Amino acid sequence: MKEFQQKLPCHSTELVHFRKRLGVPGMERIFQMSVGLHGGIGTGRCGSC
Repeated sequence: MKEFQQKLPCHSTELVHFRKRLGVPGMERIFQMSVGLHGGIGTGRCGSC
């Protein structure tokens, strides 16, 4: 994004539909990949959090 925009990137219901399509296993997989990439930052599991 090159500049600040007032409008939202998507309608909030689009995120609900996305999560429903993925299901619990898909969301857990995304979460695990995110934690793997970022090392637990914000979860209290890293030494500098």
